[in-house]
Amino acid sequence: MKRKVAVFVIISLVLIMAAGCGKKEEGNAVKKSKYAVNHEFSTESMLTIKGLSVSLEEEQENYDTHKQNGYAYRIPDALLDIDGIYPYEWDEYGYEVDYIPQESMEKYNSFVDGDYDEDMEDQILDEVFASAIPMFGFFRYDDLTDKKKMDADFNDFKAAFKEIEEIGTIESNTFYFGCNREYDKEGLRDADINNMDMLIALYDEVRDSVCLFAPVSEKDDFKVDLTSFNCVDLEGNAVDQSIFAAYDVTMINCWTTWCGYCIEEMPDLAELSRKLPSNFNVITICFDAAEQPDLAKNLLEQAGARRITTLVANDELNEKVGSYLMGFPTTFFVDKTGKVVGSLEIGAPTGNSSLSDAYLELIKKAYEEVE
Repeated sequence: MKRKVAVFVIISLVLIMAAGCGKKEEGNAVKKSKYAVNHEFSTESMLTIKGLSVSLEEEQENYDTHKQNGYAYRIPDALLDIDGIYPYEWDEYGYEVDYIPQESMEKYNSFVDGDYDEDMEDQILDEVFASAIPMFGFFRYDDLTDKKKMDADFNDFKAAFKEIEEIGTIESNTFYFGCNREYDKEGLRDADINNMDMLIALYDEVRDSVCLFAPVSEKDDFKVDLTSFNCVDLEGNAVDQSIFAAYDVTMINCWTTWCGYCIEEMPDLAELSRKLPSNFNVITICFDAAEQPDLAKNLLEQAGARRITTLVANDELNEKVGSYLMGFPTTFFVDKTGKVVGSLEIGAPTGNSSLSDAYLELIKKAYEEVE
């Protein structure tokens, strides 16, 4: 199940998921293998699934680490030369890397260059994503999570890949890799075929670099501390930790002007601000407002959210908050001192209630920690 989180701009291969497969089998039958695992995460010394020692601290420029999912992997240099890579999340349980053919990429590039009206955004993106070809992926099956949901998500994963391999078990988590070494070449350009063949040739190299470890919870890994900071808001007013002092709980929503999901939920944040009791508050941090101040103001104006205080992320906020974000939007809560309380929300909260009511319930739960 794809989660509504803007992890990074499409086709920008800054981060992708490590995966690979073993010997081909019929259908999508699971192949079991024994690999080395790490029961605790460490930046100093980890074992790859092949038993090789790796220092993630020394290799940090080459390794991409997903602590909440329980894996890290090395990005081969050759992978950076392949155009058309599209990675996305399967909720918090996995990752998938697809290839988008050149024709679709040209449509997308024309759209972002301004040749299409904004009203066509959903249509263009739907066409682009519909053409995506699943290449390889990763799935973490957690026995402690609702079995019906786990099975449904895992069935989706198995439907996407013809080859699936179990590569390790840690506590309640079983890790899988899936891939497609064969694909339908009809309608693809020669450049597409060349790119996909290059990608397939990297599966084993990427797979062998993977380090598996016990997943680190999002909250435990979220070490944000806003008990002391200085910045300005969109109006140029100086802001520091005293912004929290008058409220028992403040909700902080992190967003960017390029994140469609962030913009989509802005009217709900405006509605939430009107529902809040006097001891609660909501503010936002825009992480590209320094570069796009007018656009940020216009987006807030269109959403009816200009009354919400929006902080402009500077170097200090990028370090104290931005360095811990996995995607946008991300929402967290602080008490009147700026200490994080309550749950961490990556993406919008799900459920049957309205988004503003869902956020209000999360604020009230955070308040239970400070009473």
